[in-house]
Amino acid sequence: MQKTRTLRLIITLLAPLVTLGLLSVVSAVDFSTTTPATIITTADGPALYASKCVICHGKNGAGTAALRAKGQPDLSTADWQKTHSDEQIAARIREGKGKMPGFAKKLSDEEIKALVKQVRTLRR
Repeated sequence: MQKTRTLRLIITLLAPLVTLGLLSVVSAVDFSTTTPATIITTADGPALYASKCVICHGKNGAGTAALRAKGQPDLSTADWQKTHSDEQIAARIREGKGKMPGFAKKLSDEEIKALVKQVRTLRR
């Protein structure tokens, strides 16, 4: 009988602490930029590039002649690849430039990193 009361007391005291601990873990996740897919799997660079970038930069990163005439770089050239760090590419994806929109509010850091890796694969 005494053991049962002691066990109930311990459970009664520990239950709120466990609940608070779980809540602090859940509150540490930023759900505003995290989707269930990014929690479970890593970002898919090729799919992101196809959905967000191909329309302007083309499948191979060279873009179109019309856009290049307006200053869009050819992402596939060795010179462009050598002169742009991963951090610079990530910043451009986040912030945008000129007609290119910024994706900071639309893509997570993991997705931006996956896009940087995909841009690196475009090198000729």
